[in-house]
Amino acid sequence: MAGVWKNSGRLADGREIIYFDESPGLGRAGVPDSRRPPPAAAEAAGPETAGPEAVGADAAESGLRWDPLTGEWVVIAAQRQDRTFLPPPQACPLDPSAPGRATEIPAADYDVVVFENRFPSLRGAGHAAGAVAAEAVAAEAARTRDQVAQVEQEVAAVQRQVAEAEGASPR
Repeated sequence: MAGVWKNSGRLADGREIIYFDESPGLGRAGVPDSRRPPPAAAEAAGPETAGPEAVGADAAESGLRWDPLTGEWVVIAAQRQDRTFLPPPQACPLDPSAPGRATEIPAADYDVVVFENRFPSLRGAGHAAGAVAAEAVAAEAARTRDQVAQVEQEVAAVQRQVAEAEGASPR
């Protein structure tokens, strides 16, 4: 079985990029990202590079909200409206970079690459969103337990009816 070599680097906006290669020493992680970081790159890079004040500013833009129509918690992420969506093939941000065309992947080729989402739905320290999410999960678990108990009662009732019908019918 062949080995896998992992190398990581940083994109121009501070996000981490990790290359997983089948051969050692390819140097893909060392290829610099030639794109200019956007003005708010520090905020987009997340709490490790932006600091708590930037995270707090973006926290109001997304979060979990209760949808009374579906009876579920949903993520509302207004800051994602400017994300890349269905680009034409010649503008695919997941292609390797080429001369005159810089993409999310600075190296000219790769085996497998992983990088942080430039447009995450939720970001930040996570404690506030985590508390809301934990409440939502607990509520859903309680609702599921109630549904399971109801189904178990219905199954038991059907089993009793079947047993009674089998006992009453001639064999």
